[in-house]
Amino acid sequence: IVRATRESPLQAVPSEIARAVGYMKMNSSKEIHRMGIEGKIWQRGFHDHVVRNQRDYENIWKYIHFNPAIWHKDKFFITK
Repeated sequence: IVRATRESPLQAVPSEIARAVGYMKMNSSKEIHRMGIEGKIWQRGFHDHVVRNQRDYENIWKYIHFNPAIWHKDKFFITK
């Protein structure tokens, strides 16, 4: 059985992907705050997923591609 992996905040040693994601979040947040945008930028943690086949890949691609266009409809969307 192949399962998605979630990093636990209680893990003693973070995995390489957890370090990479953390580094990316930290540095992009710094740049965003330098541009004058305040507040929380990222949600806590992350969820990775093993792409199992072509259909899985296409569904993920569609989500990444089309999600920004409908972000304003999301319940977590906040305007300033």
